[in-house]
Amino acid sequence: MQAMQTMENISLSNLSRKDFLRRICVIASRHSKKDNSLKAGEIKKAKTALEKEMMEKIHGLEMELQAAKEEKERALNENRNMINELNAQLLSVKIKIDDLIAQKKEREAKIRNLERKIRSSQRNC
Repeated sequence: MQAMQTMENISLSNLSRKDFLRRICVIASRHSKKDNSLKAGEIKKAKTALEKEMMEKIHGLEMELQAAKEEKERALNENRNMINELNAQLLSVKIKIDDLIAQKKEREAKIRNLERKIRSSQRNC
């Protein structure tokens, strides 16, 4: 096969129509391959950049999710502690009320006994 010539070395007088068209097609093919290889490289770079951007976005969202989970867990623990404290206070109030009720019953029983003694002493007098 003949050695390929560049466009500068081709003289129009030496070319036939068929040969000229063939050389144009070869040159166009080479140019197309270079464009495709450049486009493939650019696409690869674009994909890599897009993947990097997406990975950063995913990482950011994961960090937000983790922070939200930690905040939720902290709030949940705080609420549990508050509930436990309120339950302890409520139990204390119930115990005090029960004590007061018991004291009131004792007082009322003593008062009834004293009233009986007073009535009986008044009858005896």
